[in-house]
Amino acid sequence: MFFDKLKAACVSAGTSPTALLKSIGMSTSSVTSWKKGVVPSMGTIYKLAEALDIEPAELLESSDQAAHDAYDEGYMDCLTAHQGKKNKPALPKESELNEELVRRLMQLTPDEAKQVDAFVQGLLASR
Repeated sequence: MFFDKLKAACVSAGTSPTALLKSIGMSTSSVTSWKKGVVPSMGTIYKLAEALDIEPAELLESSDQAAHDAYDEGYMDCLTAHQGKKNKPALPKESELNEELVRRLMQLTPDEAKQVDAFVQGLLASR
């Protein structure tokens, strides 16, 4: 969960999430939603990571490699099951898929993230 990663990074930096937000001029009310599982925007994650002097992906990467392996295996099972079938198989849980997408997005440079954002906006506009 994002908040757990943020809290651990703050402890390593000798601060707290609330103090960190205050130091970078952000509202501390965000902490409550993050505790409930909300993941902030990429821009916010970049600001937090910069203030903590860490890579943005560190705030999202799972420390539980078994969970990532299980996700990867489930995704591959879905792809394999889909071959030769007319009906699409069920994808891994939406929250797992979202976390994986966000983790991958966090590895992009800011310019690459803008390109992805423009692409997604184009996809949505063409519906």
